[in-house]
Amino acid sequence: MAEAHQAVHVTPEETYQHVKLVYDDEDFLVVRVNRDAFNAAKDQFLNQLVSFKNELRNSMFPNGWLNCFFSVAIPPTLMLSRFALKWKYSALARNFLWKVAELPGIRNLSKESARVGAVTAVAGTVIFVTGTILRRFALRTLLNYQRWLYEPPRKQSYLTYAWYFCVRSLTGRHPLLYSFQKSLPRLPVPSLSDTVSRYVESVRPIYDSERMEQVEREAAEFLKKEGPQLQRYLIFKSWISDNY
Repeated sequence: MAEAHQAVHVTPEETYQHVKLVYDDEDFLVVRVNRDAFNAAKDQFLNQLVSFKNELRNSMFPNGWLNCFFSVAIPPTLMLSRFALKWKYSALARNFLWKVAELPGIRNLSKESARVGAVTAVAGTVIFVTGTILRRFALRTLLNYQRWLYEPPRKQSYLTYAWYFCVRSLTGRHPLLYSFQKSLPRLPVPSLSDTVSRYVESVRPIYDSERMEQVEREAAEFLKKEGPQLQRYLIFKSWISDNY
């Protein structure tokens, strides 16, 4: 048995990364996990679970779980409820949902409950995503309001109070730290002439007069040729990117 221990290079008691290998009285290998390592692994798993939950919640903001529930509950309610026929617009929505149920891939389902479930998944996702996009756009528009910064405390205008009420109604009661990340107003793109003039002024202290004249000529040429096209590309990127 001693030769076997030497062959696997394991002493009668040895520790590898919080795992202890011990041989009992009958020379059976016993693996003992350190309690501290188990607690560390548990804490790491819980932290990852909380991080995933927060990321999922931030991705839905300003919508929440209640909005998700209503988005999923509306389609089957309209499709199966008889009261939906008493209101004009709900009847139109009901007819539209049943037309969706006749699309290829859904109408082949044998049971009516399966077709209703498929329509609920598709329509609920569309309703929820559309609502999220519209609420983010509304919140981003509201956050462009800056008049409240220049008003004295406790003397805000009625417009500021109305703005505050709209923002609170869209954000809910307990937003997280990074919940507003995708709803913040985008940074404005500076004008091309302002960018070029700032560049010229920034390099003036380190260049001599001859080199400075060359920089000014190149800046003027850039404004007339490739500058406007690159500025349009930058403006377009600012529309589709969080950080241009």
